[in-house]
Amino acid sequence: MKFLSLFALAAQAVSAALLPIEARGQLMARECYPGEIQTLFCYKRGQGTPQNVEVNDIAAAASALRQWGMEWREKLDQNGNPVFDDNGLSIEEPFYRYLEMNTTTAPNCGEWTIFRVRSVLVAAKLMVRRKNAVVWYNDIANAIDGGEFASDADKKAAIIGCGTDGGSREVKATVAHEAYDPYRAAFNDGTKSPTDIVIKIVEDIDWKNAQD
Repeated sequence: MKFLSLFALAAQAVSAALLPIEARGQLMARECYPGEIQTLFCYKRGQGTPQNVEVNDIAAAASALRQWGMEWREKLDQNGNPVFDDNGLSIEEPFYRYLEMNTTTAPNCGEWTIFRVRSVLVAAKLMVRRKNAVVWYNDIANAIDGGEFASDADKKAAIIGCGTDGGSREVKATVAHEAYDPYRAAFNDGTKSPTDIVIKIVEDIDWKNAQD
C-alpha cells in the first residue's frame, strides 16, 4: 500500500518543519480589492514588494502540495474490508484532497495560510464575497510550478516564473479530471465553484526572523 502520511511527505520533500495542511488554514487578511488581478502577478519592484523567497522553496512547496493532493489507498468494500484482484493482491484507488473556501469561513475575500516551507508561505484567497469555492490540491501545485512535467513556458506562466519576487495566480481547475467527480452536482447547481481561488507565494516572516 503506497500510503503517504503528511509526516513522511515532510521528510521526503524538505528537511524543515511543515505546517499541517487541513481543510481550512490559518485565517489571514480579509479584504476585497476592486480590480485585483487574478492572472499571474509578480511582486517585482515597481508593481509590488519583492518577497525574497528561494525558488527551491517554491518548487518544494508545489511538490509537497501535489503529493498531498492524491495518495493511493486500499480499496474497501461496503463492509470496510480490502478488495482483492484475481491474483489475490489488494486493489488500490486514488484518494483526493481539496481546498474548500466558503463565505462563512473566508468572509470578505478572506485569505488562509495553507502551507509553509522555509522562506515560503503559501496563502489562498477567496476572491468573491458570495461564492463557495473548491479546488484540488494538485491544481494549486500547478498554479505554483506550472505542472509536474512543466515546460519552460509552463513555468514562466506559473508563480515560480516570478522567481525570488514571489507572486500570485488564480488556480485553474482541471474540472474534467475524475478528482472533481464528487463536486459535479454542486458545480451544476451553483452551490460550489472551481474558480475564484488565488494562490499567493510570499515570504514567511516568522522563518526570516528566526534566521536573524
